[in-house]
Amino acid sequence: MTIVTVRPVIDSDIPGFAAISAVPDVLRLGAFEVVTAGDATFEAAWQRLRAEKSKVIRTAEANGDVIGYVLAYDTGLRFPPLDYTLDGTRFGPGIAADAFRAFLTGFPRRPVSVWVAAANLQAIDVLESLSFARIDRRDAADSATGVDRIEFLYELTFLAGFGR
Repeated sequence: MTIVTVRPVIDSDIPGFAAISAVPDVLRLGAFEVVTAGDATFEAAWQRLRAEKSKVIRTAEANGDVIGYVLAYDTGLRFPPLDYTLDGTRFGPGIAADAFRAFLTGFPRRPVSVWVAAANLQAIDVLESLSFARIDRRDAADSATGVDRIEFLYELTFLAGFGR
């Protein structure tokens, strides 16, 4: 059985986030630019993220291994946006949902929202399994390739459906 937990980010998590961000499927579906462990720009960006008090950032672990992060921009907006990167290549079904569930249990603000690429069917399945509802659509330029793509906005208003 895989046990998924979230905890505050520590310095030694950052190289793991870089490695996860370089996984080909993560790059393609998340529209990230290629990063490498030790990338000073990537590490500096994470130092800035962690310094911002408006963000709630958690490292996601599966059986003690770092599998990514989930964060919320708690800026006082009606819909605090979520962001995440999770490595689904090393663990089985349900791990991403468990990571989101663990994060959202500790982040009680509702509603929350997240944009997801229309092509990212795994992420859409995870969000819908957690009772997120699709509420909007936009055309967006992929930051990694410059190619236009479709994104959907999902919103979660309450914790229904979090039991397993």
